[in-house]
Amino acid sequence: MPKKSRDQQRKDKLVKRKERDHKLAKASPFFLAYEGNRYKTDHYTPLFLLVETAIGQVDQATRGSIEDRAVADALAGLVTQIRRRELTPLDPASPPSVPPGDAVAFLQLAIRAAWSDEVGQSFSTEDKVGILRTLINSVNIWSIHPTGAGRGYLAYLKGFLSKIGGPSAGSSAATGGADEAQESLYDVGAEYCETLAPAARKELMDFADELIADGEYEYVAETAQMLIGVYGQGPALPLLSAMSIRALKAMRG
Repeated sequence: MPKKSRDQQRKDKLVKRKERDHKLAKASPFFLAYEGNRYKTDHYTPLFLLVETAIGQVDQATRGSIEDRAVADALAGLVTQIRRRELTPLDPASPPSVPPGDAVAFLQLAIRAAWSDEVGQSFSTEDKVGILRTLINSVNIWSIHPTGAGRGYLAYLKGFLSKIGGPSAGSSAATGGADEAQESLYDVGAEYCETLAPAARKELMDFADELIADGEYEYVAETAQMLIGVYGQGPALPLLSAMSIRALKAMRG
């Protein structure tokens, strides 16, 4: 058998690496996370917003029933499909159907539809892969559970999108089944973020501690992260971060 050329050997290694990455991504989508800052510039902001808005619209359409892991799986799946050249252009006249209850497929279709506009078409496939991998890392950072269970990232995203004109992140964004007292935690937090008044700070932390004592760990953490999404890197950030960490530590014992 003739010896393979260096170019063919390189191509074989690339195929093997892609297959390995695909297997690892199926085990955990966070394997594909990109932790660098290459895409965190103003140039890529429109592409980030296209994907994030699509995720937010699916979350709203499903009434907050999806979890962070579904988002990570959808993003990782798109990366894999792009790398394996399995994606074909969407036909607006005959869009693919999504099986009922398949959140991952719903998210992927929404993201691909968002890419079809003029802004999406102005970015390369490599850019899109980079954005998807960067967002997988965001899900990993904001998710309440290491496996991606819960809605920590989605809570943060809801707050962020509301700040730029997306769905409102007000008290109605509380998790399903939350009673009136729980729903007002967001409002108390918003008052503190806007005034930074010592009395509002104390009320927020006392309220959060009361909910944590009642076992509402995830709700407190998600509300804190939603507030961070709305108010960003402002002076309230340290307290909101501490509030989220306190809830997560209590949840993990």
